[in-house]
Amino acid sequence: MGRTGRKRAHKNAPSQALDHHESAVNLRRFMSRNGFNDESDLKLRNFPQTGRGVAAWRPLHENDVIIRVPFHLLITYATLTSSNFPRLFVPTSKLTIHDLLAAFLVLQRHKTNSFWSDYIDSLPPEPPWLPALLSEERTELLPVDLKLAAKKSRRSLEESWSRLARSIRSDWTCGCCGKNADRVIDLHSFIWGYVLVNTRAVYVDPETIRGECDRATDILSDEPCMALCPFLDMFNHSDDAATRAEFVRHEGQLFYQLTTLTGSKKYRQVFISYGGHDNVKLLTEYGFFIPGNCYDSVPLQVEEVFQVFKLVLDDFRYKFVQKHGLNKSLFISEAGPSFNLKALLFVASDTSERKNLASVVYNDSYPESFVKTTVRMCHKLLYFHAEKLQSVLKILQDLELDSLVIDFLRYRLDLMKKLCDNKQ
Repeated sequence: MGRTGRKRAHKNAPSQALDHHESAVNLRRFMSRNGFNDESDLKLRNFPQTGRGVAAWRPLHENDVIIRVPFHLLITYATLTSSNFPRLFVPTSKLTIHDLLAAFLVLQRHKTNSFWSDYIDSLPPEPPWLPALLSEERTELLPVDLKLAAKKSRRSLEESWSRLARSIRSDWTCGCCGKNADRVIDLHSFIWGYVLVNTRAVYVDPETIRGECDRATDILSDEPCMALCPFLDMFNHSDDAATRAEFVRHEGQLFYQLTTLTGSKKYRQVFISYGGHDNVKLLTEYGFFIPGNCYDSVPLQVEEVFQVFKLVLDDFRYKFVQKHGLNKSLFISEAGPSFNLKALLFVASDTSERKNLASVVYNDSYPESFVKTTVRMCHKLLYFHAEKLQSVLKILQDLELDSLVIDFLRYRLDLMKKLCDNKQ
């Protein structure tokens, strides 16, 4: 699940109330009319470090329920199939749940009298910014790992639009205005819906969703494992939050429930966890990053390693690296070099005639002489990577690229300095 924002660091800074805003008031009323009971006394606030978020006006203890939303207030596959929405598509269509939820959002925003209007009005009117929305030319300027992630996300968006565009029936017209489908769902509106689903959807148990469907459709090509949950999508993510999300029966009714595993003091922002993601994942999928993210690291490309140390592999060692995938998942974190990076450095720099490479690598029985040099080798890689990143950063600053990317790259430079200081 997710919601976009700027860089985040959850400090105890003053916040501003947002509950009096018309869209927030209307959303609350909509949910209350439809069976939502705010047991935790949650308040929408604007926090200096994270933007819009949620605070609890009472203390939350371990295993307390943070929020419990009635199932019928979630937009799920069951929601889509219980309406006339599937008639928008030709029967032979094969669409993902992401495709369908994005199209459903667009259609509900277009309608003049939708059941979901108060929820739609609480959403941002323009698609939140993500690196996938950069032009191809600017994407090419990004550091390799961020560039690859942005390209992957962009491909997913483009493929989603392509599937949807060719699946919409040419004879479909809107019931509220009589417009053809291509005037209701165009590329711009679809990007809005797609990005909102990408940044706000929660994972749900597909078997539970199927069990709640009155009828099904053959157009779904994957699992119905995504849903939109009003108000729950206002919560911000923290890398150290611990929560449990599940469907529960309460007083005979099905709810989507979020429970805290740690608790928090009253008036403090309540954070939830989207999963153990590093900052590249958070930035490309959700549009923010967390300074000090415990899952963060400095990624390296195999070409960089060989360039820095002028390494050359003989045939035996090359095949060993390829067979064991030691050219992938190369990074340095506060814990030191990744397993693969350490193994690659050893295999490529070892000048002995040993043939028991697997025994050394997988038993962590590296020679003492190699262990003593790993800190120095990591330093050299970090310095090299930092120089490259500074060059990229200067180019992007000159182009006045989105400040979020600039802030992220500056943060990464600080992270590399910190890692070097920690390895002295």
